[in-house]
Amino acid sequence: MTSTQASVPAFMTPDAVDHWRAERAYWLDRLGDHYRAEYGRDLDPLQSDDGTAPGAAAGSIQHSAKTNPDAFFATGARAMLFYLRELEDHGVNPTALGAVLDFGMGFGRLTRHWLPLGPELFGSDVTTDAVDFCTRHLGHRVRVNLNGFDPDLPYDDGRFDFVFANSVFTHIQTKDAPGWAEELARILRPGSMAIITALDENVQLVDVPERERERSLRESNGVYEWGNETVAQNYRYATDAAERRLWSPWFEVLEIRCHFKEQRHVILRRR
Repeated sequence: MTSTQASVPAFMTPDAVDHWRAERAYWLDRLGDHYRAEYGRDLDPLQSDDGTAPGAAAGSIQHSAKTNPDAFFATGARAMLFYLRELEDHGVNPTALGAVLDFGMGFGRLTRHWLPLGPELFGSDVTTDAVDFCTRHLGHRVRVNLNGFDPDLPYDDGRFDFVFANSVFTHIQTKDAPGWAEELARILRPGSMAIITALDENVQLVDVPERERERSLRESNGVYEWGNETVAQNYRYATDAAERRLWSPWFEVLEIRCHFKEQRHVILRRR
């Protein structure tokens, strides 16, 4: 192996590039099949438009692999299928939702996959570069908002029929999580649903020494947190019991569902 080859990031090697190209084709096909079979809808061009993929900019808040447009679109389509199936399994028709918020929308990796379903779409994020990017590329279809670090969103009480937060509460510090949970409850219509992702210890914590994990969970009442106070570099894992404690004051916790090589989904109904 040459020194040039050795310096290429793993996600940019020829094998990885071929892998993500195949993943993109597969998951967009699967998502398109689901739209047609369940809702009689087709994919929207923005769901696979390379001109609206962030490229190198994605590395500022997402895994570096997602700087590859194929990875960006593949992982977004796969995750969207999770959300659709979870809503359906709990009796919600996604095409009947009036207003949907992607809280922590990033570069619109998931937001765009709601376009064929017809809800009034909103996206909010704390990262200026991400909000500017989404305003340029998705702003004609999605109402994009820059939110602050404190729980105060510019939406009326009960504004939304569904809110999802993908890889957001995994980066919110434990001391701040209850305030944000209450704020999401405020903007949701009673009886509506939210889905929040949470780290999976068998995926994201596999390299943590078992004694360190056990000691931290015991001393912190089911929470293991590491990193620093920046949005991208703070990480929070909570056990199922700790997640239920966080959300239960405002939500019925319907289910905590695990996904292969992915974060858990905490599926909630607003009380």
